[in-house]
Amino acid sequence: MSIFCEETVFVSNQTAQKGVFREVYDDLLKKKLVTVDFFEHLP
Repeated sequence: MSIFCEETVFVSNQTAQKGVFREVYDDLLKKKLVTVDFFEHLP
């Protein structure tokens, strides 16, 4: 048993916060774990 869900652990080569958020958002959206308006509510 793991405390992490392997499908939602991310490693990124992005260098800016916005890029990381976009990359994670795109993946979560594909997996239907967030809605399309999720990204616009991030800082």
